[in-house]
Amino acid sequence: MTASIAAPTLIRRRLGRSTNRLRQGARYDKMMEAFGGVGVHVTTPDELKRAVDAAMDSGKPTLINAAIDPASGSESAASATSTRKQTRKK
Repeated sequence: MTASIAAPTLIRRRLGRSTNRLRQGARYDKMMEAFGGVGVHVTTPDELKRAVDAAMDSGKPTLINAAIDPASGSESAASATSTRKQTRKK
């Protein structure tokens, strides 16, 4: 078992819950920078547009960490699964 698979498995066993969720406030852009890529944190639609344009122009691996308004809600895994099933039926 590789470390990338073993660590989440061990954490899941100890915590009794899944560890593959996005966390509010997490700076995933910093992880990308740690691995030599470009990481950008954006909080507005204008910043997002500029970051996407810059990423496309740079030609470098880029991760754009777009903060989402917590009041806007979130899509659950069940909802995403339902959407995929409906798409396949069409």
